[in-house]
Amino acid sequence: MFSIKSYILILITSLWFGCSANYKLVHEVSPDGNLKVEIFLNDSGQAVYNVKYKNEIIINDSKMGFEFKDAIELKNNLMITNVTKSKYSGEGETIWGDKKNIQNKKC
Repeated sequence: MFSIKSYILILITSLWFGCSANYKLVHEVSPDGNLKVEIFLNDSGQAVYNVKYKNEIIINDSKMGFEFKDAIELKNNLMITNVTKSKYSGEGETIWGDKKNIQNKKC
């Protein structure tokens, strides 16, 4: 169920939507310390994230936002108003690899 890609997506989404006033940078590290995600606001208030694995950049600075068909874009003048962290424990199914299921442990 949860692969590294899923973990990154959940982490980025939870940091972005659950992101305190005046925060410019939010970062999170995986329990083993290998995976690091940073989210920050650039000068135009657009959310930008990057991901490192074992201190090697695997996703360079990438902008986040939403574009809707018949509505205004949600990408500039954003604010990080709150940061909330939570823990997950359960079993996840991998997309590839030696093991079909991996037990995710609480940190």
